[in-house]
Amino acid sequence: DVCSSDLPPRVGHRGGTGDDRPGAGGREENITRRGDMYPFWHQPETTGCPGPRAAHSCDVVDNKLVVFGGWNGHDTLDDLYEFSMTTNQWYSVPGRGDVPPSRYRHSAVVHGCCMFVFGGVDKRQARFADLCEFSFDTRSWSRVKTYGDPPTARTFHRACMYGGCMYILGGFDGTRRNDMYRIALPEQLPCGCRSSSCKNAS
Repeated sequence: DVCSSDLPPRVGHRGGTGDDRPGAGGREENITRRGDMYPFWHQPETTGCPGPRAAHSCDVVDNKLVVFGGWNGHDTLDDLYEFSMTTNQWYSVPGRGDVPPSRYRHSAVVHGCCMFVFGGVDKRQARFADLCEFSFDTRSWSRVKTYGDPPTARTFHRACMYGGCMYILGGFDGTRRNDMYRIALPEQLPCGCRSSSCKNAS
């Protein structure tokens, strides 16, 4: 029952995509941060659940949910977790390579064998304009060199993949924005030369 009252009200949560894909976390109206998960709206028994958080990213890769970063009420986070939708188990992914600084209110998309993270803000309210790549093959992070006219450092924006491009829309960089940017992302960026072309599509 998608209208079930069993699901506590929340904001700042994230959802995956696809059939029967769960959404995770968020914050209740009374400021309680949630670390629970509901797939349409039955709460599964899980093990190894990450700590409560809000404003994290959550993406689907094969049969896994991938959660990065967020805010736990005291600190911004830079941890990465995977949830297996076949075993109902959470796994902490060790931070290898050039791990992005801790952040929340960022965006993340999956393309090919990689997840790309853009923007966000840290505990000091310093906003980011970096593009970071996590390879599911090598299980490591790297920074992506970009060219052209990049978006300003921002939060609260949204991102999606279409036609091999990552699109960034709106957000807050000190001013509420309604601009759009796109960047072409190969399915796997060349090792040792993390570079892509960037285009302003607004």
